[in-house]
Amino acid sequence: MKPVMHSLKGRLFFRSLLITSSLLIILGYVLHLEIKAAILHSVEHTLHSKIQILKGLMHEEHGAIELELAEIVSGEYSIPRSGHYYKVLLRNEVLAASPSLVDGDFNLESGELLSSNEELNEKIYLSEGPANEPIMVVRHDFVILDRPATAYAAQSLEETIVLISTFKQILFIAIPACIGILTLTGLWISRKSMKPLETFSLTIEKITHKNMNERIAPELQVSEVKNIANSFNGMLDRLQGAFETEKRLVADASHELKTPLSVIRAQCDVLLQDDNADRKYTQALSRIRTASKSMDRLIGDMLSLTRIDSGVLSASDFTVVSLYECIDNALRFTEFPAKEKQIKIIKRIPEDINIPGDRDMMTEVFLNIIENGIKYNRPGGSVEITAARSAGSTEIAVKDTGEGISENDLDRIFDRFYRADTSRGREGTGLGLSIAKAIVETHGGRINVRSEPGKGSCFVITLPTG
Repeated sequence: MKPVMHSLKGRLFFRSLLITSSLLIILGYVLHLEIKAAILHSVEHTLHSKIQILKGLMHEEHGAIELELAEIVSGEYSIPRSGHYYKVLLRNEVLAASPSLVDGDFNLESGELLSSNEELNEKIYLSEGPANEPIMVVRHDFVILDRPATAYAAQSLEETIVLISTFKQILFIAIPACIGILTLTGLWISRKSMKPLETFSLTIEKITHKNMNERIAPELQVSEVKNIANSFNGMLDRLQGAFETEKRLVADASHELKTPLSVIRAQCDVLLQDDNADRKYTQALSRIRTASKSMDRLIGDMLSLTRIDSGVLSASDFTVVSLYECIDNALRFTEFPAKEKQIKIIKRIPEDINIPGDRDMMTEVFLNIIENGIKYNRPGGSVEITAARSAGSTEIAVKDTGEGISENDLDRIFDRFYRADTSRGREGTGLGLSIAKAIVETHGGRINVRSEPGKGSCFVITLPTG
């Protein structure tokens, strides 16, 4: 559950970060355009005001139109290549001009036309000034005393461009910085907000069938998780009740069945020893005895599973167990069926390998696997048992020369009551391998199988040695 929580948290966080970052970038771009437009509009307004001043200084003097330049030439407009320029044309003849524009035929309209206003008879250009600097030019056409005139006012955009570029650089620094701050803040907030859920999920992961009586304390949870904790505790109560009922049913049924089965087997044994018993009765009793033996084995396996599921087998009760003795005890139980099928048992187990565990349970593990190796083997085949130590663990391999397991059955052979199609006609309960797997995992180990149909199987058990 914890990886799922981290995955959910990561997706939500990065989705929010992506949306916020996109909005910041768009906002920064729009702000840059607005500031740029505002600054250029301010320059345009200034140039328009200069043209109005030029028009106001023009008057008639003795039938001629003159321009009083005393006010306009004072300051920046009187300095050559100062970045501030003007020119006034009367009937296409220069009436007055800035010092930088007096000499030579400098075309103020050589650049890009930005806009045109027919109502005001104005055009705005983005051009290049006498000092090769970018300038904004405003051209205004008007009529004075029935004579056509044109006034130009221009201003350098160098400072404006520097100002806009500086603002752009500030945005380039500020936006990533804001995204970085938002990322760190978002991570902190998401971790802080997800911490109760992570603690909740860790508590859930610790609850298994062995400690199902444990509950989550709602009073220790944040308000957002309290209702979930109460609901989860209610679900655990229902599950525990059903689980306990099932365990009691299996255990009680198994115990109740063992007594009559023991009586049946005992009576069959007594009657079968009577030499005067009728042959038909003898055959019937033999079948009854065989069936009762299978039922007894099934009941024994069910009791073993009940014991494992109930948590009776605990690592705290483990002792130091000799691996050699466990396998040797299992081989004693399988000695007769091995001889009957002429199966050769090869054992290569060092006598000094010890593991922490339960002796009887580990014997049952090897008994189940070796029994399968004999049962599904060919006559005259072999079962080879080897063990090897590595860092902190021991690997035991039980390899047979039997019929093998099909690929379709490999993933299910450890399921309870599952039997492959090739084994349905043979004696067995379908619980042996599931019991072996449960016991091995309770001991902190794992069990795997490799098999090839027609060539045999190899069960590999890995157990911690300390």
